[in-house]
Amino acid sequence: MNRAIFDVFISYRRDGGSNYAGTVYDYLISKKFHPFYDRTGMENGRFDEQIRINLINSENYILILSLHALDRVINDDDWVRHEISLALQYNLNIIVLVEEGFVFPESLPDEIENLRFYQQYKFKNNSIHSCLKEIESKLQRKNDEFDTFDPKSDSKVHIGGEYLTLYEDEDNGRIVTRKAPAKLYTIGNNIYGKTSFGDALSWRIKGKIYNKKRITGLYYAKSILDDGFGTFYLEIKSPSVMEGYWCGYDNANGKMFSGKYIFKKIYNDYTIRLINKSDFPRIIRISDNQLGKDYVNKNLLEQSLDKDDRFCYVAEAHKTKQPIAFAMCMVIDYEEAKKISRTEEIKDLQFYDKIGYIKTVVVDEHYEGYGIGSKIVGECIDYLSSLGCSAFISTAWKHAGVINIANILQLNDFYKISEIPNYWYEDSLTEGFQCPQCGNPCNCSCVIYAKI
Repeated sequence: MNRAIFDVFISYRRDGGSNYAGTVYDYLISKKFHPFYDRTGMENGRFDEQIRINLINSENYILILSLHALDRVINDDDWVRHEISLALQYNLNIIVLVEEGFVFPESLPDEIENLRFYQQYKFKNNSIHSCLKEIESKLQRKNDEFDTFDPKSDSKVHIGGEYLTLYEDEDNGRIVTRKAPAKLYTIGNNIYGKTSFGDALSWRIKGKIYNKKRITGLYYAKSILDDGFGTFYLEIKSPSVMEGYWCGYDNANGKMFSGKYIFKKIYNDYTIRLINKSDFPRIIRISDNQLGKDYVNKNLLEQSLDKDDRFCYVAEAHKTKQPIAFAMCMVIDYEEAKKISRTEEIKDLQFYDKIGYIKTVVVDEHYEGYGIGSKIVGECIDYLSSLGCSAFISTAWKHAGVINIANILQLNDFYKISEIPNYWYEDSLTEGFQCPQCGNPCNCSCVIYAKI
């Protein structure tokens, strides 16, 4: 199906870098990665499109800077320059290997100037293997966003109710996973329902259940302005998960498309409440794992207890009585919103005296994909509204082309305002926190969202 098979893209200058590229390729293969190396990965057809598609769909970008690797990047048609530019544009996990003696040119084209700020791993001709061992832990393996973890242990399958769907889609040539809520109900062996993505997009679902094991059917857009339609096939994997594929006409991209399709029954065995001190250790552990060590600490959490204009909501699992998600929020004014967005003017928010800022939203990795993040953000919006806020802003980090809470915010009708590269770079250096994607310093971008 239409899915990238490579998780590492190897970029190099053939003159001086070919031997190193081959060594990197062999090492990655031995470690069970799936690297794209142009000497082995190219197929028939346009090479430029293959380079672009395979690069932006990779999790990792390894750049080998042999002695004269950047001498020709001043030329507009230089392919090393194009590859670096794409890796920076799509915010891939960039690993820079630098041969001993390499020196950056005095000036670089604007679109690749930020390459200077990435951590460099230096090697000699006879020491590249030790360098590769060092960077192995920095490489991101592809996460299975369709993980079928089921926190419930029901033995009976009951089709129907509220679900969160995950489906593969195409966005500017990159395969992405989107999320949308759905409601299903059954009459005999027939299944009906509706799934939606924000207020603008919704689909009707009709299908039939066969032998209590699989479901097939049709979907079609509810709006008369959207002529998207197609078929789907699902297998019942567990009491809470149905997994399969969809295939049909993609109205947004104007072509036929197919992708993986998952229904996860929404997990409701939790309560959302305000934080208390006994929650601190568990929340810090969740944050350290998801956001990086020391990004959230005791002092920061205590501010949510001591100030009227700051609060933290937690989702507490009924079974364990422990937090499984949290969101930190505060009331700010327009001047503070400008500082957060690092711009002199946010036109959409300039007429609001009180703005609700949803600073941090984190869900324990074992409970992701069950609608908890969207639910807790909805509660935050209600509470901020009770404090007098009628406009809202939020910050989300972006790494390897993925925005961590994009679906959570969009499902609560937030929309994107701007994107700021290297947003946490200076903070990570001064405060010392370890980004789970970049380490230290943090090179993630920040995407600013708003809701009015």
